[in-house]
Amino acid sequence: MEQETGESQFDAVDAADQAKSLLGMAERLMAGTFTAAFGLDAEDQAQMVQALYARVGLLSAGLIRARAKEG
Repeated sequence: MEQETGESQFDAVDAADQAKSLLGMAERLMAGTFTAAFGLDAEDQAQMVQALYARVGLLSAGLIRARAKEG
């Protein structure tokens, strides 16, 4: 979504949904049940989990900042 200035507007609901989805993927990777990762070796899976958690961190930080701006 874009504001009139052209800068994108943060969608808290979308960010929360994305974070939940990414956390689910990371949990399945760690449990060995994420089917898309079956062809990956352990190091690739570890890097994938690390990247997923990094993205969740960015989304979570955005949620906190958006909440601070509202209140």
